[in-house]
Amino acid sequence: MTSYLNIMFKINKTVAHSVSAVILLASCAKFPSDEYTSVDKPESVVVQEEINAYPELKSIKAANAGFKLGMALASAGYVNQDVSYRIADRNFDELVLENEMKHGSVVLSDGSLDLTGVKRFLTVAKSAGKSVYGHTLTWHSGQNSTYLNGLITGASGVTTINFESDNIGKVYPMTGNSTSVVELDPKGGGSKVLHIGNAATPANQSFPKIDVTLPAGIKLGNCSQVALDILAPDQAVYSVLVCGSVSITGL
Repeated sequence: MTSYLNIMFKINKTVAHSVSAVILLASCAKFPSDEYTSVDKPESVVVQEEINAYPELKSIKAANAGFKLGMALASAGYVNQDVSYRIADRNFDELVLENEMKHGSVVLSDGSLDLTGVKRFLTVAKSAGKSVYGHTLTWHSGQNSTYLNGLITGASGVTTINFESDNIGKVYPMTGNSTSVVELDPKGGGSKVLHIGNAATPANQSFPKIDVTLPAGIKLGNCSQVALDILAPDQAVYSVLVCGSVSITGL
């Protein structure tokens, strides 16, 4: 047993010396210094250095201290002090939010206001010494249409005016010359029409005045169009028949 252990010890000792020799030899190897220590800068770094070399925008307009330079940006990035924060801090005096102050961003479905994000933005801007320009009061988009449409619920549909309850021969006043008289529909069927103009006095840019009673809750501002059923049997004398009804369509 003793001789076996001695043999193993000698072998292990020999292996250890061999490994040490390899490590020492490897550590003495030399590499060309310019092959691994010289690398090109990333393009993003080069571009950023070129940008940093420009003077601040605020310094360019320093002679006109009353003139403000503004920047539109998103609230989230600025509040988290990303690159937009750094750009704004270095170059601009005033800030305006892109969307976060628009109607659709702050008005909830019940009409209440959620200004949490706006207040957070204002706090960060104030601490950075920036003034904030409020957004537009109205915009072609960015509205909470669900809430707004809910405000005019019930103010939709069609209000129809016809002449069936009028007596034959009833006269409607005109805005100018000529006349407008209720007659039987010349096409037959027994319905009534409003005959505008006559052979003796054609209606010249003159129109009948018709009173309209809108349903409860509907105002004139809710109405979007007036539709007329018109028959012009004798254009030479500008005789016009309003056949059937006048429809006023609400929003």
